[in-house]
Amino acid sequence: MKNNDKTREQLLKELEKSHKRIAELEKSETECKHVSEQNRKFNKIIETISQSIIITNIKGTVLYVNPSYYAFSGFVEDEVIGKSMFRFAHKKSAIKLAKEIVPTLLKKGHWRGDLTVVRKDKQIVSVDLICSLLSDEKNKPEFFVAIFADITERKKAAGAVQESEEKYRLLADNSIDAIWQMDLKLVFTYASPSVKNIFGYTSEEWVGTRLSQHTTTKEFFNMARKAIYAYKNYKKFKFLTFETVMLRKNGTEIPVEITGKLLLNKKGLPIGIQGITRDITERKLAELELAEHHEHLEDLVKERTGEVERSQKSLILLLEDVNEVNQELKNVNNTLDATNKELEAFSYSVSHDLRAPLTRMDGFSKALISGYSNKLDDQGIHFLNRISASSQHMARLINDLLSLSRITREKVTRQKVDMSQTAGKIAKELKASEPGRKVNFEIAKGLIANADRKFVIIILENLLGNTFKFTGKKKNAIIEFGKKIIDEDEVFFIKDNGAGFNMKYYNKIFTAFQRLHSDKEYKGTGIGLAIVQRIINKHGGKIWAESEVGEGTTFYFRFE
Repeated sequence: MKNNDKTREQLLKELEKSHKRIAELEKSETECKHVSEQNRKFNKIIETISQSIIITNIKGTVLYVNPSYYAFSGFVEDEVIGKSMFRFAHKKSAIKLAKEIVPTLLKKGHWRGDLTVVRKDKQIVSVDLICSLLSDEKNKPEFFVAIFADITERKKAAGAVQESEEKYRLLADNSIDAIWQMDLKLVFTYASPSVKNIFGYTSEEWVGTRLSQHTTTKEFFNMARKAIYAYKNYKKFKFLTFETVMLRKNGTEIPVEITGKLLLNKKGLPIGIQGITRDITERKLAELELAEHHEHLEDLVKERTGEVERSQKSLILLLEDVNEVNQELKNVNNTLDATNKELEAFSYSVSHDLRAPLTRMDGFSKALISGYSNKLDDQGIHFLNRISASSQHMARLINDLLSLSRITREKVTRQKVDMSQTAGKIAKELKASEPGRKVNFEIAKGLIANADRKFVIIILENLLGNTFKFTGKKKNAIIEFGKKIIDEDEVFFIKDNGAGFNMKYYNKIFTAFQRLHSDKEYKGTGIGLAIVQRIINKHGGKIWAESEVGEGTTFYFRFE
């Protein structure tokens, strides 16, 4: 019986231990669920936060970025994860990242400041960057965490504010009137340099003084009453102008005219007074002279009134001139519209009325050669061949002129253009046109431009066509198309080992109809490079060339 009681007691103890263990496991499970929930919420915050987040290891290799970074930068995961963070910073910022930010993080554990980064579309963006260093349990540096936000527009706005403040400062510094601000306790918080000329105080001496220090007792109370009135009626009050007497630094009185207005905070409540004080000593002297010499002052008033009237008349004339200019501009615009319409009509006429006779001339010449060659001597056939060649040349000139005219009128619609793919297609067409020639086209891969696709095709057709033509006498012609950095700009280039030209004639190459080689040597109209330059100018870009006779030519161009 005793043994049974003992056994029961042991079972109860074991059962109690089991209950405690179960309770502990349930608590641990609850805590795990809580941690898991916290992690889920944290991950959700990271995934939805508007700021960009990048996590790297100590070597700067990117381990994680949140979706906001992909949306901001334009990159995709394969272009970021596993890559160095330095490649996404812009030039000097990359140097700053390596020489200042990383050492500061390793030393202090945090860094904050502005940085410039490069998006996938090559756009350079200013960001507000916050970096932190994360260490493991042994305090060994393990990760860098960077959080940043685009502040490009904010920097532009700050620059505009700074420019506005600079204009205001220049206006205040050069004004003959004293410009000032005071708080609601009538203590001056700002004064322009002109207080020196009017009152004898420097700006530094004036700031911090009270209005009462610069007025007589009577005038101080008079001005204080006006300030109280303005404060109580601030919703209706705009400007308050009055004349009074103030004190110079030497204690003498000076008559002044004060124009003031209340300064309001963002909530629309008064926080101070801003105003302009003008020395009216001369005006008061004039008034005294008026009392003593009424007739003389009347003439003076008439003279000044005349000046005002003349000023008003001048202003009216100026407004009339402005109206005339506006009308002239309107007329010019109308004339320009009419000219454009005439150009379109002329282009149509050239395209249909001039090209048709040329086509007939060419056709009749070929018909004569084909059907009547047995009735013509060699000289006659030669003349007909020349007529045919000239008519074809004239047709090409007309086509090129129409292209030049059309390019001038068309608008630029930018998009990402695969320059490598386009150049490759043109190269194949050029090779097919002369299958007996040995020409090696070396076209770099991944050349992308932000430009108008139809215009890019025209540029590459003309430039690659030129290189193909002017390497025609080379046994092993080489034509290279690539990209390089010149003065921190990405520049495309097309290089050949062809005929080249003398650089003293450089100014002619982009001018229509200016050719550096005879038509017998190399066929052409002399308009192609003019078309190319006009297209690149429409893109806000630039084109130039380097060449040496017999050694080839390199054309460089870039888009804005």
